[in-house]
Amino acid sequence: HRRLFLQAIATPLTQSIPGGTLMLIQDLTQIRRLEVVRRDFVSNVSHELRTPIASLKIITETLVEGAIDDSVAAHRFLILMEHEIDNLAQMVEELLELSRIESGRVPIKRKKLNPCEVMSLAVERMQLQAQRGGISLRIECPVNLPNIYADDERISHVFINLLANAIKFTPEGGEIIVSARREIKRVVFSIRDSGVGIPQEDID
Repeated sequence: HRRLFLQAIATPLTQSIPGGTLMLIQDLTQIRRLEVVRRDFVSNVSHELRTPIASLKIITETLVEGAIDDSVAAHRFLILMEHEIDNLAQMVEELLELSRIESGRVPIKRKKLNPCEVMSLAVERMQLQAQRGGISLRIECPVNLPNIYADDERISHVFINLLANAIKFTPEGGEIIVSARREIKRVVFSIRDSGVGIPQEDID
């Protein structure tokens, strides 16, 4: 059972009803839960930022200490730096996108899109990250799906965010499947992985 967070304000009604008290009780459970989610989000972002920054510092120090003179090692370190910089850039973009969404400054520009192409572009962009993690990333898309009307940039961000999470929480040797199916007058997308999953209480 979840704990309720209530705020009670008691106001004596001395003049109008001697001995009486007006009680105002507010349910702050949802507000408190959102505060916890926001605090955890900031904590998680701070942790996520520390990891690539620490990695870049170690790589830079190693290069400065002499590894830069070894062309093979230097090339390998530069590739690692590029990967960490990509991670940082993606996190910053996600934070900016979240800020735009919360401020209501996100215009939606819908146009006709092919569902399979939408999925393919996102999977192609994330395929290298999946390969680096030893994860199989594939698409299941029927050829007879109708076109959808959506904002290609926004829906691409949705897929990339979901795939980034799936890759992050799926162990090496795991599998991620991106699929779509037709349900009456709509197309339903699905991303399944063999990772740890989402706690039942957080799914909604």
